[in-house]
Amino acid sequence: MGVPIFSRQAAGSASARIREAARDGLRTMSICFAGGSDPKRAHGVNYCGSAEEIAVEESGALVEAASFAFVTASSSDEPFDQARRRVIEGNGKERGRFVAVDELHKASEVRVRKTFTSVPESPCSSWSQLTRHVRSQFTGDGVMEREIAVAAAPSTFLYSMLAGMRSRERNTRQEYFHNGKRYQLDCEKSAHNGLVRLVGRIHDLETRRDTNFKLWMEEGEDLPIRIEFSPRSYLRITLECDAAIRSPFDLKEEM
Repeated sequence: MGVPIFSRQAAGSASARIREAARDGLRTMSICFAGGSDPKRAHGVNYCGSAEEIAVEESGALVEAASFAFVTASSSDEPFDQARRRVIEGNGKERGRFVAVDELHKASEVRVRKTFTSVPESPCSSWSQLTRHVRSQFTGDGVMEREIAVAAAPSTFLYSMLAGMRSRERNTRQEYFHNGKRYQLDCEKSAHNGLVRLVGRIHDLETRRDTNFKLWMEEGEDLPIRIEFSPRSYLRITLECDAAIRSPFDLKEEM
């Protein structure tokens, strides 16, 4: 009925970063987002992921982009009863491996490399250390590769999100590629309690499935101060900016 069964504050952490540079008529943007749960604070749920993108623009148009992302590998269609047993038992078995995707978007093609990697036996001290571990595992016969012909360099997810957040239009729509699949991102912005609220919908153009989320921003800012989304049908996550450190977020999970 939509009533949370479990609710826990400070159940993990996340961070976001945007960097830009302009030179010789080209603008380069580096966009990163990472986050994960603390199993001890999240009823045994061990879920994390990271995305890094670099996009190059010329005269305001995307000419090339690259992305590297990984996330805890598990079924998004996990039945609630199974999830409930796992959460109550708190065994943390969900985090057995990562699925990682490396992409290069160019004017004529998209190159996709994908693999499943092991989780380090000992916890990593930082996201950069965890990313290095995943990249080091991105070798061997287990890497799947494919090339997709395109007419122009397609957008990536974080780049599309940033475009929607910066747009002066109330409603925006943009297609992007991820893991060799096409998605459509719809954003609608409105004023909400003195902030800008963005309601987003990610539409999988192949499966026709939708994923909805919300975020809140201060006027003129690129990084949100609050994000709400549901990575699983039974799980709702709220990220709230910690004013003391500004970059990372506190994470709240509700089930």
